Amino acid sequence: MRERGRKRGASTPLEVDGVVPGSPDMGTPSVTGTLSNWAKPAAAGLAAALVWGVLASWRPTSTYHFAPLVVAALPATLGDRRSGSLLAMVGMGVAIMVSLALAILDLARGPTFLSESGALYEALLFIPLGGLLGRVFAGRLNPEPTPRSG
Repeated sequence: MRERGRKRGASTPLEVDGVVPGSPDMGTPSVTGTLSNWAKPAAAGLAAALVWGVLASWRPTSTYHFAPLVVAALPATLGDRRSGSLLAMVGMGVAIMVSLALAILDLARGPTFLSESGALYEALLFIPLGGLLGRVFAGRLNPEPTPRSG
């Protein structure tokens, strides 16, 4: 009687038709290939957020109006089309966290486009716009490889 998942003559219980599941011969997607689709663009968004934070702490009376937009849009724009929505959400989340941190630490004291509101309110208006723009332009700088025909 044969064991389940084991073919007669196979050398190990996991081996089926001479191939171990998860081996390169099976053609399974690698984890690193999947991670690189979103990890590098997300890291670029984090780097942009870090630059924004450093600039804001260096000059707290200057307002970097478009920094929230750039931080929110950059990951999706640098990623591929398939992961554009996820990367837009990551970018917006990072931008919201940095905006809140700068407001809590009182490092966003500069003038704003909307004179009555503060820099946090302005940033919270620009972040969804950046996420939307990032999603619209997702994959423009890093298009998906086209399948070979033939």
